[in-house]
Amino acid sequence: ADGSEGEMCGNGAMCGARFAELIGVAQAEMAFSTMSGIVRARVDPAHGQVELAMPDTGPIQPARTVEVEGVAYELSPIQVGVPHCVLFVEDADTFGSRGHLERIGRAIRHAEAFAPAGTNVNVVAPLGSNRLRMRTYERGVEAETLACGTGAVASAVVSAARGLVQSPVEIIASSGMPLVASFDLRENGACTVTLRGQTRLVMSGSIRPDALAQEHSWRNEQCRTPKPGDAPLSPR
Repeated sequence: ADGSEGEMCGNGAMCGARFAELIGVAQAEMAFSTMSGIVRARVDPAHGQVELAMPDTGPIQPARTVEVEGVAYELSPIQVGVPHCVLFVEDADTFGSRGHLERIGRAIRHAEAFAPAGTNVNVVAPLGSNRLRMRTYERGVEAETLACGTGAVASAVVSAARGLVQSPVEIIASSGMPLVASFDLRENGACTVTLRGQTRLVMSGSIRPDALAQEHSWRNEQCRTPKPGDAPLSPR
């Protein structure tokens, strides 16, 4: 990732909630603030499951067409805390290699149609009345990622609005781990949105205080060191 702050991250919210419950700084049911609003979480520690109650989505915007490498792609934009667009295909896995998806996704993400904020790009194929396959090019990461929680919600809501699926919707991301989105459709988006998925503790560790002190010292030194083109310091 490029280090920029995102307004909302569905997978990050699930992992953050699981971690908060795990180390005892929150109960199994909690609420926390994001740049896109209040998110509530319910953690099932025995199974690693986390369910999020998320803010309402924005309206599904009129379709936008972006031409990339001679192909016109019709995209359905929607705001799910962060900007997303959905591209429907017959088969997400045969849409192309990771490199192909990243070329197309990068061009769409930076297209004038989505300026200045850009957009996340979800390539989606329905697998039945309650199931989707999704691949996501994430803004900020600037690559295809294994899963995207807000992208799963965006894909499910836009698909439901087109009559392709009904809530609840199981979304299969490239990780193979399913996410389940539930919601009530309305004229201008979706409300009572929940997202459920599984988290896994893959490692634990600790940071010594002297490591933090060294980082603080390094940052102070970076602030003091003049860089080419810097204005000269005024005499004291």
